[in-house]
Amino acid sequence: LSLAGQLFAATRIDLDGTGWTFKTTLEEKASDVVVPHCWPASEQYRRYIGVGTYERDFDSPAVKLGTVVRLHFDAVYDVASVWLNGRKLGMHAGGYTPFEFDVTKVLKPGMNHLLVEVDNTPTLSTIPAIASSHGSRDYPAYGAAAGEGIVGWMPYGGIVRPVSLLLTNAVYLRNMKIDAMPNLLRRDAKITVRAWIHKIGRAHV
Repeated sequence: LSLAGQLFAATRIDLDGTGWTFKTTLEEKASDVVVPHCWPASEQYRRYIGVGTYERDFDSPAVKLGTVVRLHFDAVYDVASVWLNGRKLGMHAGGYTPFEFDVTKVLKPGMNHLLVEVDNTPTLSTIPAIASSHGSRDYPAYGAAAGEGIVGWMPYGGIVRPVSLLLTNAVYLRNMKIDAMPNLLRRDAKITVRAWIHKIGRAHV
């Protein structure tokens, strides 16, 4: 493989689909769900605001020496706290951006257990935000105390986009930005490419 091919190369193992369970703080027993999952899409949880817990077991893939394993989430709305095999990997805030964790040393042979706590509670600084209002026509005082409402839109909650394991080399291409400035008179364009090459523990642009 060329250097570019090595940096782009990744084996993706899907962890979405079936095999997940979900419950809120109002329940003792979890229910089977399919991820991606947005709990307000269900009438039962349409107005639920708070913490929802997702869990699933999965078999570890065969990992070659020198391979890095990243647990990748395309999006979780809104604040996610993630545990693998009882160890907290970290948290992420923001329901529209992807995030990931290096799980190379946490993954164990055989069965692994993944737990994700998701909180969709609006605050004064989140989008949507909680404010003193009476909400919208569709969501009057949505999920808030009397005299308060949620500004913007419904506070979606859940693992709203796919989840996967990514197996790569220790050095990999994390992101890329391409800017094109066309010149219609000359019928050409100036293209600028910025690539973020990441090594575990260090990043280069």
